[in-house]
Amino acid sequence: APAGATAGPGLFFALPHGGGEVQVPATAMAPTMPGVIEEQFIVRGQPGEEPGTTTHVGLPVGAALREYAGVQSFGYLTVPRPNGTSAYLASRSFEEPESPSFEGGLLALFSYNEGSTRFARPPFAGDANDVNGEDGIATVTGEPMVVGVHDGAVVTVGASASTTSTEAGSAVRFTANVEGGLPGEGFSFEWRFGDGATASGESAVHSFTGSGTYEVRVVAAGTDESGGESGPVNIVVGNPPVAGQPSAAPAPDPNYPKPQKKTPGPAPKDPHAAGHDAGGGDRGARPNARGGSAGDAPAAGATPTASPAAAAPSPESPPSDAIPPTAPEPAAKAPSQPDPAPEQKNTPQAPAARSARQGELVEGRLVAADLGSTEAVEAASGASPQVGSGSASVAAGEGGFGVPVVAFTVVILLGAGALFEWRRRPPIR
Repeated sequence: APAGATAGPGLFFALPHGGGEVQVPATAMAPTMPGVIEEQFIVRGQPGEEPGTTTHVGLPVGAALREYAGVQSFGYLTVPRPNGTSAYLASRSFEEPESPSFEGGLLALFSYNEGSTRFARPPFAGDANDVNGEDGIATVTGEPMVVGVHDGAVVTVGASASTTSTEAGSAVRFTANVEGGLPGEGFSFEWRFGDGATASGESAVHSFTGSGTYEVRVVAAGTDESGGESGPVNIVVGNPPVAGQPSAAPAPDPNYPKPQKKTPGPAPKDPHAAGHDAGGGDRGARPNARGGSAGDAPAAGATPTASPAAAAPSPESPPSDAIPPTAPEPAAKAPSQPDPAPEQKNTPQAPAARSARQGELVEGRLVAADLGSTEAVEAASGASPQVGSGSASVAAGEGGFGVPVVAFTVVILLGAGALFEWRRRPPIR
């Protein structure tokens, strides 16, 4: 039979050992041609599926090989499948007039219809779950069907994977094994991963880039043309974890959350109005010497002064966000946080100072002597521009001595002046 190119419609046999291709004319498969037969058999598309019945009219495979390709003996055929794999069918299946392999002795057929070449086979005898539907193929109109003719034997090929469930981008190792073949025959392996990628070797490593289920198969080819293809190994691939995705909530930090600053507002008239726990709990912020909150640290080397509790802030001082204490205490207070133990407080004569421990403030009491060079009279009237002008009256009234001494001195001077004037007057006769 003449050899032909694979261009154009029809059936072509690829001969063993690179012997080229032989074309079977479309007219040889026409219903009116000698040797063409009609058969009716069942077709199953899935394992366990209730099969349907179909009728085919075509040329038996054995007759096509003998009469048009001149092939009298061979080992097996490879027929392409619609899913891109191949069916490996031993030559014994194509014996005539009846097939010893197929159910009821029926034959596998080639047919041709309106530019499309087709192949169909009956189910294997004794196998109620044989899926013969996957071996049926009809080419696209105008395209040829190429069937491989091989020497050697059909071998059993197995494939295994290191895992059948993985994430996209993770490597999976695959391993192949083969049983059968001719004595001393070596095998090569080609992997098809179902995503368009391929690899060679008895073992292979592959990473899938997208999620989904992939059918992985391996084809074995022997040095004496034995061959076979494994069944599918289904690999389920999921999406990897998203970068920056929140994980489990961290353990709470005992130092957080930090206490929030109180909202500034006018100090209540009643010092007992602000609620405090009896054990010296959260007392809130108290005004510091400059009228700010307790969170403002005093400047280095500066002596803090006090502010009156009931009086409104002076125009030169910012509003205080303080909450007064519950216990009757002098209004002149140094910056304060929760009170330390009583033995840690300063004496009434010592100015307030910060403790070396973070967050602790030692309280004290200011007196007139702490007001610097400010004169007591000016301080009492609020006329002094010095730093004690807003606090001297309270300091004097809370243990100071400036006002009483001045007043006593004034009385003595007034009395002395009156006596002097009386002595200067002439005696009344």
